[in-house]
Amino acid sequence: MSHRLPPNPTLKQLKHQAKDLLKGHRDRDAGVCDTLRLLRRFADAGDEEIFAADLALNEAQFALAMHYGFESWNALKKHVLERFGGDAPEGDERPGALLVDNPPPGKGNSNRFARALAMTLAHGGTPADYETIMGDSGLAFILQADENAIADDGDIDIGWWPLAWWGGIMRLEFLGSAVGRRLRHLPGSPDEYRADPSRHYHVYFEKEIKEALSAGILPLVTTDHWWVISGCDDGEPPLLGARSVFDGHERRRLPGYPCNAIIPGEPIGRLDRMEADRAALAYAVALGRDELELERDESIHRCPMQYTRPSEGQSTGRRSYALWAGLLRDPQRWGKHYYHANMVFHLRINRQSAPPYLHAMAARHWEPSASHLLAAAGLYEGVLIIIREADTDEVVMAEVEGREKLAELVGRIADLEAMAVDEMEKALATMRG
Repeated sequence: MSHRLPPNPTLKQLKHQAKDLLKGHRDRDAGVCDTLRLLRRFADAGDEEIFAADLALNEAQFALAMHYGFESWNALKKHVLERFGGDAPEGDERPGALLVDNPPPGKGNSNRFARALAMTLAHGGTPADYETIMGDSGLAFILQADENAIADDGDIDIGWWPLAWWGGIMRLEFLGSAVGRRLRHLPGSPDEYRADPSRHYHVYFEKEIKEALSAGILPLVTTDHWWVISGCDDGEPPLLGARSVFDGHERRRLPGYPCNAIIPGEPIGRLDRMEADRAALAYAVALGRDELELERDESIHRCPMQYTRPSEGQSTGRRSYALWAGLLRDPQRWGKHYYHANMVFHLRINRQSAPPYLHAMAARHWEPSASHLLAAAGLYEGVLIIIREADTDEVVMAEVEGREKLAELVGRIADLEAMAVDEMEKALATMRG
């Protein structure tokens, strides 16, 4: 099935999309495999076979052209030039655009939210490293699940679970205190966004995003990815910025209207790091045990907290693992193999931040807290070893034995993480106030 071109496409946008396919292939992102299967040599290939093969830019461009229903990259280019004009500059922004200096390129691993936040904080003069953001936000420890995330084919779309925005924004108030910068999630309406994304933007986001840009502040928004916004104009859609997971930081027009927006505010007093450590550990324990709605012990952490309760059907730890394993063992509900591939991919990305974050915390604390923190880090390193065993190839996952093997692996990871949570709780109990 072909897809519609974005509004007012430019050759620059399309070239960037082709490069994104290349990057996704290099990063083993299962989300690019369906598009790459439009290439004849990958038509019947599983994900692992695609990832093992070399991929050239011209092949990515050809696959992208077919994705949009064209027979070749040249045919796509001709259509864009004839239909939308070729005289306009490829810099995307229009005359009179409100522009701010681009942020520095994203660093760290590929968690989209953490990279976007690190980029805008660095631009605003209150830098925070990627690993600290991952740990303080809980993203290094969370396993998001949402039984209400239903794909177009009716299956539970577990491939979307780790990409949903709510896992990051639950910690905005605390993150702001930890980095010394107020962070505010703009209110909106999911129903109104689904009905009319353009109107939703103009009603809920436009005024504050323009005010932030006028003040030299870079907002964060979500469309298909987390973006760092550095400009707006009268184009369609109007926002310009950089994708957080893109290696560069070149300004591009967003492919659509944002469904979420975060505005960095004024600098505030930075929370004492020892106190932040205690709060972050308490939150990580609550995530692992699905206790966010219960865990609010002000005697342990005396700082602004935002233990936002996940919505009905959402979970953050042990219940998520149980649901994932259960779906793998249910032939009626297990879904597409690439849903599980994406889940494995992003679990690995997030867990890669847990050991360095805990090692850095251990270096700040006395025994026995440090020993418990290092024990937890070792357990998460074990999780990363197990994740490498996961085989989500389409052929393997088509068989009951393949899905059962992954379900067993998920259970092993859940057991290790339960022990890591116990160690973090022991570290918390022994920390000096």
